[in-house]
Amino acid sequence: MRFVLYKLVAALMAGGLVAAVHAYPLDKTVLGAALLAWMALLLRWPHAWLLGVPALLPVLDLTPYTGSFYLEEIDLLLLATACAGYARLRPAAPRATLPRSVVAALMLVALATAIAAVNGLLPLPPLDANAFANYSSRFNSLRVAKGFAWALVLLPLLRAGAGERLEGIGRFFIPGMLLGLALTSCAVMWERSAFPGLLNFSSDYRPTAPFSAMHTGGAALDAYLALCFPFVAAWLLRVDDRRRLAVALLLLLFGGFAGLATFSRDMYLAYAVSGAVILALLGARRLRHGGVPDWRGACTAIAA
Repeated sequence: MRFVLYKLVAALMAGGLVAAVHAYPLDKTVLGAALLAWMALLLRWPHAWLLGVPALLPVLDLTPYTGSFYLEEIDLLLLATACAGYARLRPAAPRATLPRSVVAALMLVALATAIAAVNGLLPLPPLDANAFANYSSRFNSLRVAKGFAWALVLLPLLRAGAGERLEGIGRFFIPGMLLGLALTSCAVMWERSAFPGLLNFSSDYRPTAPFSAMHTGGAALDAYLALCFPFVAAWLLRVDDRRRLAVALLLLLFGGFAGLATFSRDMYLAYAVSGAVILALLGARRLRHGGVPDWRGACTAIAA
């Protein structure tokens, strides 16, 4: 039964992908070729999406050039990912187990999201030229709910990719998140270099980096940096040679600079909490191995 369900979901995603490519405003030939190449990659290496999607998620945003913010580039990538992933997914594949508390929390959030989406959508407006072109449209509730819906669609693929012992998280997902952090931090530095100056902190210019949705305000960049920074701690706990340590420290430097450049008090608090977590985990790891915590090294890493 699950096998048939997975194939039906794959077919549904394939149909959605064809419709989305048809509606996309830029060159469809190049786009179609890129998506087919991505799907071929996933059919050969099914866990590669755990690396590629987190890395591309923050930077794959061409809304300023396309004008399309209901259908975004990341939607096309996720449609292709889900299509290839479900086409290759096997019911008997080993997968991570979700605790009942997590399942209950997901169900509650899904229910709340569905109620909010329906409440925002009704009464159903006419499908005119303005329906998907502004934030005041009732269809905007679907745009807001889209992110959580994608998380639910990809959850079975995440469980299969993570494996029973979550080895896929450390091997693919954490490096993908760190690549996303690095790309976002580079975008912040490029933007600051182009406008107020890279090290000009006398100006309170707040970058938006690749998050085009911030043209109406919000804190998408702050939230993303706060989300990614703890993964640097996870990477630091896994370092076993100097090269990986150097990469981790460089990510601390880039991510720390990007966070400081937001001029957000919430961001500073999030980084302080992340620093405390890094300090505690490094100390606990040293104690487990029977040694004395290297507080100087840990503090140096946090200060970097």
